[in-house]
Amino acid sequence: MFAIRKGTLYTGNTPVRQIPSPNTSGPFRHSPRFIVMHFTAGGAAENSAAWLANPRAGASAHLVIGRDGTPIQCVNLDMRAWHAGRSHWQGLSGLNDHAIGIELANWGPLARSGDNWVTPRGEQVPCIEAAHRNGGPVRGWETFPERQIKAAIAIAHALTAYHPISGILGHDEIAPERKLDPGPAFDMASFRKAVLGGPQALVSTEHLP
Repeated sequence: MFAIRKGTLYTGNTPVRQIPSPNTSGPFRHSPRFIVMHFTAGGAAENSAAWLANPRAGASAHLVIGRDGTPIQCVNLDMRAWHAGRSHWQGLSGLNDHAIGIELANWGPLARSGDNWVTPRGEQVPCIEAAHRNGGPVRGWETFPERQIKAAIAIAHALTAYHPISGILGHDEIAPERKLDPGPAFDMASFRKAVLGGPQALVSTEHLP
């Protein structure tokens, strides 16, 4: 059960873990209309969140969700995070001003090692083989665990109750010339349907005062 109070994500009555990032541009000028999905291209969610909290990163996201479904909040949901960069969608430029950024802990594209696909650490992880729709070779892509996706759906429902979210996008849609995330292992059509077109009763989206 997720809910949002004054820009903070809660599980029940408890705020989720916070690893605050200074990499923000102040409050949204207008309520965000989109959620942009990303992968971290890394290992543990807390490591990615810690990097996003470093000013040297030059980037941030509102939330990082671990493979076990545990969320970490890095930026208040009423503030602009630095997750989209140079980006365009439906006549809008700079989606940081219009979107909530969610990072999913995931290695993204994998490297070939003999007959296997492995992470930069040489580890094998569950994956699919596919070419990215924006181009490039067939390669392995780490899959997203079910509990991670379920948590992301639940959090997205909470966001739609808090902000006037009308669309869910991939970073590879708003910056196709330079970004691959969330990639072919992420079922964007099913995710959109679950959040924007599926049964709202799946999770609590209570907007706390």
